Amino acid sequence: WTWLDDAMAAGPRSSFARELPGAVWAEHGTRALVDYALATLMPRALVIGSVRDPVSRCLAEYYYQMLKRQMRPSLELALSYMKRCPKDFMVGYLRQGLSQKPADVIASYDHVVVAERFDESILVLGQRLRLDV
Repeated sequence: WTWLDDAMAAGPRSSFARELPGAVWAEHGTRALVDYALATLMPRALVIGSVRDPVSRCLAEYYYQMLKRQMRPSLELALSYMKRCPKDFMVGYLRQGLSQKPADVIASYDHVVVAERFDESILVLGQRLRLDV
């Protein structure tokens, strides 16, 4: 987040903001956290989100936490962790505000990639952008 913090502090008219690459900005933060920065630094950007199977996402989060905490994964810990995973995590991650309904969340994106159908999602994006795919 350091470069994002620096860019936001500098403002959209600063040389720092003008030097940002305009083609792609990939961010692993929630939509609510990056919306203002995106609107300020790249106001004409296409907003593309991604979703994945909730069980796969939760399991990946579990393994990430185990690695981060230098803990050894176990079946018991994995099952316990997965019982606590919020079923609507992706909606919460992708939404702009707390009151947004799932259909409105999806509608707020220019394109949504489905991880389990990545190839097809990218082909559809290419067609929508009128790229030679």
